Amino acid sequence: ASGSIDLDLYMTDEKKFCSAIETHLSIERETLSKADLFFKYFLDIIEPELGKRRPVIVYEYPLEMCPLSQKCPHNLLTRQQFELFINGIELANAYGELTDPVEQERRFTHTIAERRALGKTPLTMPERFLDALKQGIPPCSGIALGVERLFMLFENARSLDEISLFDFGSYW
Repeated sequence: ASGSIDLDLYMTDEKKFCSAIETHLSIERETLSKADLFFKYFLDIIEPELGKRRPVIVYEYPLEMCPLSQKCPHNLLTRQQFELFINGIELANAYGELTDPVEQERRFTHTIAERRALGKTPLTMPERFLDALKQGIPPCSGIALGVERLFMLFENARSLDEISLFDFGSYW
């Protein structure tokens, strides 16, 4: 099913991309942004199949989906990000941090306007964060490892509800 939609359309033809997702998932866009449609399709259709036979790394997502990340130098429509999937579970997420305060403010302005246009909960400009960026920070990146998701793999669980990180009785 995932091969039936060209996800590159996200960056090249918004109308065609949105129409294809809406048709495939039998939904109406209404208050969903282009990014919402991408994530719905990715989470419902693609992600559960990732890493079933071996670990999979998905990288270089569309830039506008994460206003906090750096652009890829070789493709300015994508961002420096990767996610590690094992057995249909996103185990880790990493990206290069955007440290340019002018570009960061531009992206936040776009995100705030898009949410307002879609009638979503309004956001305010994160002035303290932008002020911190204006002070200057060196290039940096980080990775978030879902420890609870790692335990899901150890326990062969299908949801976080099936595990408890604070019930160590079975491990001692």
